[in-house]
Amino acid sequence: MASLHCSAAAAFSSPPARLRCPPPRGLVGMTLTAAPSGNSHHPAWPTASDDEQEEQDALQQLQREQEGDHQWRLAPPVPQAKSSSPAGAAAVELDLRDPGLAFSWPCARLHEALLTEAAAGAQDPRSCSPDRLAAITRLLEEQEIPEAKIWLSAGLSAFLFLYTSILGCRPGKVTMSSDLPMGSGLGSSAAFCVSMSGALLVAAGAVAGAVGDGKGTEWELVGKDDLELVNRWAFQGEKIIHGKPSGIDNSVSTFGSMIKFKKGELTSLKSSNPIKMLITDTRVGRNTKALVAGVSERTSRHPDAMASVFHAVNSISEELSSIVELAANDEIAITSKEKKLAELMEMNQAFAYLKFR
Repeated sequence: MASLHCSAAAAFSSPPARLRCPPPRGLVGMTLTAAPSGNSHHPAWPTASDDEQEEQDALQQLQREQEGDHQWRLAPPVPQAKSSSPAGAAAVELDLRDPGLAFSWPCARLHEALLTEAAAGAQDPRSCSPDRLAAITRLLEEQEIPEAKIWLSAGLSAFLFLYTSILGCRPGKVTMSSDLPMGSGLGSSAAFCVSMSGALLVAAGAVAGAVGDGKGTEWELVGKDDLELVNRWAFQGEKIIHGKPSGIDNSVSTFGSMIKFKKGELTSLKSSNPIKMLITDTRVGRNTKALVAGVSERTSRHPDAMASVFHAVNSISEELSSIVELAANDEIAITSKEKKLAELMEMNQAFAYLKFR
């Protein structure tokens, strides 16, 4: 089985200075596979537990997952001999395992709809033009997506843009599964775009990849230039989904590490001590695009008050980043460091409530 796995991003701060930290591999992430149809096992998303032993086991697992280098396993979509399109026509297929949905677009239809604008080419990431996005929207309307699943439209638009821009209209099947809950503020869209971009770029021969046995035993460290290319494409996908993303989520998903974002600049933070973090799924949905729009509207109504909120968040982020990079040489120092981080995160959540409520 060919697959790609990447970490997703979890936000715990906001403008004007923002920090993002990727959850450890193994608990959350997104796997994009491209293989003939068949059953596969997907790890279950962990839920909160009142059992202290289970919580301790989870924390120990987090620490184990944090060890080692940032690694990916990359492989391209595999062209299929059969297609769900009429008369077995060559098609681009997308199988979303978790919601149990499958989509298929005949290559001839894609070529017809997107002929007005040539593919960008794998080495040349560029934005999706209004005309191209309109054509993609029409292609999605032909799918008759169930009303209950209409939230998938943005992700499907990003998929069609990335696929046709990187690979053109060549036939292939992409199977995607995830143990990362969607719409929960954990960067699922960024994980989707990074995974998709990485696998498609491997298929195009623009990024080196390694085909494993599906058990995670074969890995390949991806070079910086390849990561940059993946990240640039993923950002274009994020723009389709969110409109005006900061680029933090896709950068964290691509490069890993903890990132400080201020005035458009991304700085990677290094910590000499592992930071333990337990993430649970509350089942409470989040719409990032709507939340960001709400902050903008509230700022226009209460500029002075919101300026104070942003100033406080900036101070919290600056202090937190300093603590993260501070060396702790013994258990007492590490515990003290963790308590300070926890307190700052609680304070930040209070200000986040004021911004996004």
